[in-house]
Amino acid sequence: MTEQSVWRLIAEIKANYRYTYKGMTDEEMKLMAARWQDCLKAYTDEQVESAFKTAICKLSTPPTVADIIGIISRQERLLEPRDMELWQKLVHSIREICQNVWDDRRGYRALWELHGAEAKEVYKRLPIILQEYCDFDSFCDMGGMTDEELRYERARFLKAIPEIREILRERRWSGIETNSLPRIESEKTLRIGTGKN
Repeated sequence: MTEQSVWRLIAEIKANYRYTYKGMTDEEMKLMAARWQDCLKAYTDEQVESAFKTAICKLSTPPTVADIIGIISRQERLLEPRDMELWQKLVHSIREICQNVWDDRRGYRALWELHGAEAKEVYKRLPIILQEYCDFDSFCDMGGMTDEELRYERARFLKAIPEIREILRERRWSGIETNSLPRIESEKTLRIGTGKN
């Protein structure tokens, strides 16, 4: 969101709600515009424009930054894959790599020895939300899970993914880079790490 676009939004608010900002000084207007730009910098001008138009049509009071971000979030959620679709994408990606590797159930080492570079490429192509759910080692270890273990993992995934979505949104709003969420280790990885197989 550019500074010029923010000032245009403020001008539109003043035009549509004639008493809004009437008593504000120039300094206060500059501070408000700077805060709006800071809060909306994670979004494109098109996203903000669309949300602003929706807010003007729906709200009887002047839209706030929170109103605009809320509308953008709802619009984005409409386009996001559902949790089960994400799970299916993860399982499909694992099977894409593991189809000929896991016959002997040697797990991660077999995958790494036979298809390490290919596995990394498939992992890198995963949506960021799936990379935040499991790191590369967990991704490889999930390839060695039995169907029963995958059913258990799916339950954990479906419980964790809404929280990961929310954390990613909050990080976007605050401008924090999305590269260091705490990982949720797969059950198999936890057992491997503790020596309890």
